[in-house]
Amino acid sequence: MELPCVAIGGITALNCAPLVTAGADFLAVVGAVWAHSDGAAAGVRALNAAIAAAPPKPFVDGTPAWG
Repeated sequence: MELPCVAIGGITALNCAPLVTAGADFLAVVGAVWAHSDGAAAGVRALNAAIAAAPPKPFVDGTPAWG
């Protein structure tokens, strides 16, 4: 059984991409959503856009993703 990797604490749209690239399975985000200046929906959209733009994981199951 493999446990999921969850990143939590201070995560924003500006710093979430490296966490995704490093292999985080889940991001636990509160402030970047609920305190977003344009409302929670805008916070979610900003995070989704940043996650979608993150570079791919360099390894998949211990194997380089490029080979």
